Amino acid sequence: MTTRNFILSYLSSVEGILKGIQSDKLEQIIDVIFAAYKRDQQIFLVGNGGGAATAMHFTCDLNKTAIVPGRRRMRAMSLSDNTSLVTAWANDTQYTNIFGEQLVNFARPGDLVIGFTASGMSVNILNAIALANEVGCTTIAFVGFDGGTVGAIAHHVLHIPSNSYQHIEDVHLLLCHVITNALQERARSDESLSTEASSDAFEERSRRISYATQVLAAERSRSNRLRMVPEQIARTIGFETAILFEVEDGGLRMASGYNARDGASPIDMGEDYYETEAVREGRTIVVADVEDDPRVPAGHPAYTSLQSYVLAPVMKDNRAVALLIGGYTSEQKAVTPRDEQLLRLFAYSVRGALTQDEKDDPESGWWAVS
Repeated sequence: MTTRNFILSYLSSVEGILKGIQSDKLEQIIDVIFAAYKRDQQIFLVGNGGGAATAMHFTCDLNKTAIVPGRRRMRAMSLSDNTSLVTAWANDTQYTNIFGEQLVNFARPGDLVIGFTASGMSVNILNAIALANEVGCTTIAFVGFDGGTVGAIAHHVLHIPSNSYQHIEDVHLLLCHVITNALQERARSDESLSTEASSDAFEERSRRISYATQVLAAERSRSNRLRMVPEQIARTIGFETAILFEVEDGGLRMASGYNARDGASPIDMGEDYYETEAVREGRTIVVADVEDDPRVPAGHPAYTSLQSYVLAPVMKDNRAVALLIGGYTSEQKAVTPRDEQLLRLFAYSVRGALTQDEKDDPESGWWAVS
């Protein structure tokens, strides 16, 4: 075969594969990635060899190429990039652990893990996908051949029907470009992703949260901290109402509130409320309109005037120990993506102040270090 004929044959093979791609499957993958983006979840990517290069390339595209001015950015991370960490896990344990062990550090319920493996049999990717499933992440596998074991356990699979590693990797990367551009177009037309406030205003709110964290850390009284948290949430972010719930066995007990009626009755964790979902899954949730929504605990006194609100769990040792709520009572004002980002930042920033040891207080409660 001449070189020219080889070139034509190779390109013809790739063209045939592309024509066989199921557009509905590709659209489903785009839906899953966009949903993670809208929830502001972390996206992790893994691969070996050419798959590692594709993971790194796709990470770059998600973080930079997909940017739309005036829209919140995606948060993607390739676990193949940190040579020191990869070789440490490979050398000190086994190469099969290089991705899974990193996910132990970073992955949280609701995050997205994407694996690239032409054969579908890479054990380190199999371990990463299995661990991600167990943690509560959503998983996507880009595979070839017969899909392999990775394709069998991932939640969503993009299968390239070929037995050529080169053709599979060619098509994987091309489809990543299709996905990137599709995500960019969706972000451009989705107003819910708008960064309404300027970056300077957001940074100012972030500085206020940092100061509030210091104020709480300086207060040694447990009862005072409980009382101060909702007020600090309202002042730093701008909510009209703020509430702090403690997570107890079987329910959520209101600890304090700002511009909210006290509620002695706990919220039952067995009920299908947004509050219980936020605690179980460890993620922020936006409730855009409480009217006639059966998942809002409308009977609780603290909720009598709320029209829209955000819930953000305070996490310790991978479990929620408290739940922060910030919202608005006016029908003319609704929670925004910026509100969600700031309350999530507050919950993350304040967890240190709320979990440090209080040696002078025998009733150290849910923030005591065990």
